[in-house]
Amino acid sequence: MVGRSALADKYRSDAEGIVASNPRGALDKAADSLSLNDESLPAYYVQAAAHARLGRYEPARASLIEATRREPHDFVTYGLLGDLAVRRGDFAQAKRDYGRAAELNPRDTGLEQLAQSPRSALQR
Repeated sequence: MVGRSALADKYRSDAEGIVASNPRGALDKAADSLSLNDESLPAYYVQAAAHARLGRYEPARASLIEATRREPHDFVTYGLLGDLAVRRGDFAQAKRDYGRAAELNPRDTGLEQLAQSPRSALQR
């Protein structure tokens, strides 16, 4: 079991290292990681990032939605969904996603600001 976990982490780390330069390769590495540990939110994040770099909004969003199914109380995933929606120009969806992130992490005033004005994410 420890070996599977270590190998899954290695594949995920490899994917993170190449997502900017080789998103297709990162997708393969992320898939390898998830085949060994399908509970790894960072592997879903890198998978989503690779899809986004390839201009694949729906699969990127689907990867993050799957992460929310795995860990519904993690505010980071909802923040990433908001970021993705902003890049797509879907500010209504971004408002909902940032709003959920802010509900899950009410101490983060930045999330609350993004929930109120998702367009402000473009200035970051």
